[in-house]
Amino acid sequence: MVDRIRRDLALSHVEASFLLGFASMAVSTLVLVPAGILVDMFSRRRLLFGTGCIWAAMSLTSGLARSFWPLFAARAGGAVADGVLKPASQSILRDVFPPERRGIPFSLYWGFFSLGSGISFYLSGSLIHAADHGFFAGWPIIGHFRPWQIVLALPGLCTLPLTALILLIDEPPRAQPPENPPGTPDAAPASIGETFTFLRQYWWLYWPSLAYSVVWSVPNAGFLWTPSVLTESWTIPEAEIGHMIGTLGIAMSLVGTLGGGALVDMITRRAGPDAAIRITLVASAWMAFVQTLILHVSTHAAVFTLIGMMFTLQGTINASYYVAIAAITPGRFMGRMFALQFLCLSLPGALAPTLIAETARLIRPGDGVRDAMAHAVNLNVGIGSALYLSLLVLFSFRIYRFRQQ
Repeated sequence: MVDRIRRDLALSHVEASFLLGFASMAVSTLVLVPAGILVDMFSRRRLLFGTGCIWAAMSLTSGLARSFWPLFAARAGGAVADGVLKPASQSILRDVFPPERRGIPFSLYWGFFSLGSGISFYLSGSLIHAADHGFFAGWPIIGHFRPWQIVLALPGLCTLPLTALILLIDEPPRAQPPENPPGTPDAAPASIGETFTFLRQYWWLYWPSLAYSVVWSVPNAGFLWTPSVLTESWTIPEAEIGHMIGTLGIAMSLVGTLGGGALVDMITRRAGPDAAIRITLVASAWMAFVQTLILHVSTHAAVFTLIGMMFTLQGTINASYYVAIAAITPGRFMGRMFALQFLCLSLPGALAPTLIAETARLIRPGDGVRDAMAHAVNLNVGIGSALYLSLLVLFSFRIYRFRQQ
């Protein structure tokens, strides 16, 4: 769908990359730290309800955009909601479930992101196919919109009434450290000064994980460009790409979500909470291999098989990694530490698609944009994968040292 937006709005690859990354990630980055503080101080249920309404409204607005800046603003507005959603959700999940039962809830939360991505690919392909064959031509109002505008507005229309369901959730008490006896009242929210003291004391423990989140965004941005590369370099129709990636995302994200979460819980019960980081390391090593291989295969079937593997591995990585963070972080600091994790993921994520687009302008320019984009994705994914694996190994050793102390 990126190429249709780019053609209809007369955008360059770089401008399109700003819509893919910067418009949402930059604003989300600015919101994350204040959001983490709010999550630790106020009702997470109310925060989720308010931001859900904002996200739905911005999604609907993006479908009404007819030029670059309105679409950019709508994407940025949705990022405000996204900046609160993630730390608030993770904080609630940690407080509802004990360490040995967090794998499946965390994997379900992140798995539904992949599931939603798969559904969006599938629906995008279906709607674009229907629009290309005149299905919406005679419809009132909607018949005047371009196919990509319909696709962008649809999630907002569906999400807005569902947001009210958040109000049915009870606000859970904030979990206490293990040394506190049962029945201990909730601890007072940590102050800003206490937060800085905690970070100074344990910076040696957390910085590899924060750096891992920074580097992880580069290979992830490569996946954002993969459909465009398949369309331009391999001339695979957009509808086929949408249907195939959508079907794989729906099916394989469920496999990765449920299987990965069950694996994390099973091994955690046997080997303790720090088993989660070892699962993250193994799954990330496989992900690095698949991400590097995906644009080197020669058949459509091989490409889509590897994409399915990526969806599966992503569910396992998300479940195990955030369970590992929850296992070493006190409840009073959960919102802020998760916010820092997402900050480090979002900050480079805002620029990573642009980094790949700019690399495409510098690499083998004589062969044209199509070959250059594929080479740019390969280069950035390869380097990024090697770096994030190294940082993950270091983080696992730091967790071991932390437990020894």
